[in-house]
Amino acid sequence: MLKRLFARFFLRVTGITLRGEPVDGSAVLIAAPHTSNWDFFVMLSFAWMRGIDPKWIGKKELFKGPMGPIMRALGGVSVDRSNASGVADQLA
Repeated sequence: MLKRLFARFFLRVTGITLRGEPVDGSAVLIAAPHTSNWDFFVMLSFAWMRGIDPKWIGKKELFKGPMGPIMRALGGVSVDRSNASGVADQLA
């Protein structure tokens, strides 16, 4: 409920619109070029407006300190970019 309210507010304030409807029972992939830090909030808003709890990946530095639990609660999965060969194992 609060997530959807945040999403509606954010999208209204920014003027960003969400179009189309996912097919029931199908997977949804939301992808965007990372042009600014606002992309993160756009992705969360799109997912929350559809009632989806997203899973996303981010560099391990985003998960350090007090932000770590918040990022994980928002569906984040940390990856160590210095070990590119182990990313698949980190996501498993």
